[in-house]
Amino acid sequence: MALYAPAPIKRMSILEKRTSDTRDYFSHHWRTIHGGMVSRLPYLAAYNQNHVVEKFATGLEDYPADGFVEQLWRSTAQMQAGYNSPVVAELIGDEPNYLGHGSNYAILTSVPLRADESGAKLIASLRHGGDVAWIEKITAQAAGLDKLSQIIRDDVIATIAKPNMLPVPPRPADAFLHLHFVDVAAAQTAAGALVRFAATLATPARAAFGLHRVVTATIVG
Repeated sequence: MALYAPAPIKRMSILEKRTSDTRDYFSHHWRTIHGGMVSRLPYLAAYNQNHVVEKFATGLEDYPADGFVEQLWRSTAQMQAGYNSPVVAELIGDEPNYLGHGSNYAILTSVPLRADESGAKLIASLRHGGDVAWIEKITAQAAGLDKLSQIIRDDVIATIAKPNMLPVPPRPADAFLHLHFVDVAAAQTAAGALVRFAATLATPARAAFGLHRVVTATIVG
């Protein structure tokens, strides 16, 4: 487990592999090739890759995901400078080599990134469909899950299209929950409990709920 100094601007992404590739191929390319490129972005304060190792059926509209990006930047000026560097052209050029689709999200945060190399972390991706209280109820339930060591909530302030993925739009989301548990078994048990709780709620028509267990690779931080 690693903790990193906080930064005020956070970017997240949901990444989906190409349909022709295995998840192992996707993860290897993302970590060893694309991750090295990202690490050269100037001013990037921290960068974690969360590699999906298990997906849980929620019974609701889902988020296809093979990886979740977390980036921290110390200021909007530094983030803009980073994304306007020559490295970005390399990143865009490499994406067709491993990426089927991607959605980007802007988040205001002062919470440090937390890595979990053991696979005892869940990421819940949520869209409230117009009923904000629905996410609040799921968050409150998640905070009381057995053997939870930390919950971090990221509220999305903007969904950002990846230009080279258009005309396929990004997948809208309103919040992400990062749920850290004492071990893998606890995370898997908690995932089932959270899915069962969500099934008891009146679900908004346009709501979505994705739940994935991940292993973190720290690239910058």
